[in-house]
Amino acid sequence: SMSLAQEKLIFYSTPVINQQALLIEYMTYTPDLDHISNTGLLSAGTTEVIHEFLRGTADNQRVHLRENGETYMKAFLQVVEKVQSDIKLVKYFGLLLEGIIQDDKRTIQVLVKMQKNFKNKMDVIGILLSFLMSSAGADRDLKDSISHLLSQVLATLGFKGFETISRDFMIWLRNAHDSKSISTFGFTKSMMCMLKMGEITKQFAESGGVKKLVRVLQDDGEDMQICYNVIACLWLLSFKSYCVPYFEDRKNEALDVIIKSLQMFRREKIVRIALHLFANLTKSEKCIEMMLDQDLLKEINNLLNRHWVDKDIIQNLEKLEKTLNENYKVLNNFEKFKKQVSDGMLKWGPIHTDTFWSEHVRFCEENDFEIVKKLIALLRDERPMNNAIACYDVGQFARFHPFGRMVLEKLGAKLYLLELMESQDNSVRENALISIQKYMISDWQQFAKQQSLDQEKIFYEFL
Repeated sequence: SMSLAQEKLIFYSTPVINQQALLIEYMTYTPDLDHISNTGLLSAGTTEVIHEFLRGTADNQRVHLRENGETYMKAFLQVVEKVQSDIKLVKYFGLLLEGIIQDDKRTIQVLVKMQKNFKNKMDVIGILLSFLMSSAGADRDLKDSISHLLSQVLATLGFKGFETISRDFMIWLRNAHDSKSISTFGFTKSMMCMLKMGEITKQFAESGGVKKLVRVLQDDGEDMQICYNVIACLWLLSFKSYCVPYFEDRKNEALDVIIKSLQMFRREKIVRIALHLFANLTKSEKCIEMMLDQDLLKEINNLLNRHWVDKDIIQNLEKLEKTLNENYKVLNNFEKFKKQVSDGMLKWGPIHTDTFWSEHVRFCEENDFEIVKKLIALLRDERPMNNAIACYDVGQFARFHPFGRMVLEKLGAKLYLLELMESQDNSVRENALISIQKYMISDWQQFAKQQSLDQEKIFYEFL
């Protein structure tokens, strides 16, 4: 609804796009340079260049930047570098610099060229970095803009020759977000640039980056733009084989939260980027299993029933559906069961039922009852859910395997079950009790006839 006469390049900076109040403020604000030029902080030439730029319409300004970008960008950077006493003024030019880049991404090349050009050297990175560290850089919108600008400069330059500064800046970004001195939106926007550098991807992943991004999605994922940024960051990570184990680790919950986001926003932008991420992760059997466990197949079918303008989305949905379907048939129940036990993440479902146990109990004999040993270890796990389901499964093993009780006796399961009967957790207590009953009663059929008797009474009779 903005007429072209009102259009200003600062409107394209990310803080202004995200905050109506800033947009309204900058519609009427014109920076006053006169009192600055009197202080001698800026040369008369620089002040004149800026005046000339600000007098034009947005379209005039675009022409100026195309024809003589370096002159103007240098002038704006000088304000950021030298005029830190006037926060309002500095904020205007900091946001303007980022707005210019957002309006036309090609302009980043101007800054990159300035950084590389030693004859007429202006240390763009140095200026932006020291500004972020200074007290003038305390304004959060300004920090967001400047850090986004710096991350774009670094990503465009590429890692070579800027190794230390890129690594340090990545650490700074994480710390700044942890201490809330940049916004979550600002952090994720900058990380989208930084993760285009393979070496940074490695450093970020190895220092718990996937977990951090998942936490951002859990805390702020209802903001669609943040949700998009995070999934885009995870997508950039998913290209690297060394990052895949972080997606495979159930404790990171990466696939869970991405699938939840997909259910929350069925918007083209989110669906498109999530599908690219899933496509990369289908190279991993473990990830495919987790996608199936999380019911992604059902979600993909729901999405296929919607109308999509973008034909690529339809193709990618169909491709993923085919992959998941093929694997669904292969992944039989006992494999799923083994998987849950080995991951130490038990979940109630069809693999913890009478039907499952009566059909699969013989498989438990593999590798000298290895799976039973793992179940017994889960009786001692710190997660109550694992304790409760492991109690249930151990009881089922005792019930359905002809020598179940002997095997459990040898492995010392009874003691742990008795301990769990004292648990604070209702579900754990209940399942431990039932498990002990199954364990104690060799003749299960006889027990079935007597089930009308009070369960506790039976339990004490057999103890």
